[in-house]
Amino acid sequence: MKTNNHEVIFVIVNAGFAEEAMDVAREQGVRGGTILNARGVAKEKEAKDALKQIEEGLPLVTDGLSQIESGLAQIAEGLPQLELAITLAEAQVSAAETALRIAERTGNESFIASAKTNLETAQGELRGYQTQRQDAVKTREDLLKKQKELI
Repeated sequence: MKTNNHEVIFVIVNAGFAEEAMDVAREQGVRGGTILNARGVAKEKEAKDALKQIEEGLPLVTDGLSQIESGLAQIAEGLPQLELAITLAEAQVSAAETALRIAERTGNESFIASAKTNLETAQGELRGYQTQRQDAVKTREDLLKKQKELI
């Protein structure tokens, strides 16, 4: 059985210095690398603790910041879609209200009942989207609060 000895080296450099780090690595025989753009969020003590963990070969334990940032990104991505859904649902409610007024003028009970059902459905969808938006905004506020506590 063939055994390959591989090593993983992580290097953190300031923006604009990644290529220089890769040049040094190539001079040492490294054949490839991956450059990730990131933003540091740790306090000085947390950064020192993380460095100590890395030096001791221990897995890094995250404090939840990455999960918070991921949640905030999902909310930021989803809110515009919810706003669009609300706008469309409001238009459906308006159209259903107009259809009900027309149905009431005709006096046709079947037409009126159908128009009322359509209006109730449209109103229910609108309330659902509005509730989702309220929940997303509340979750965003909670995540931002937790983020401030951790930073």
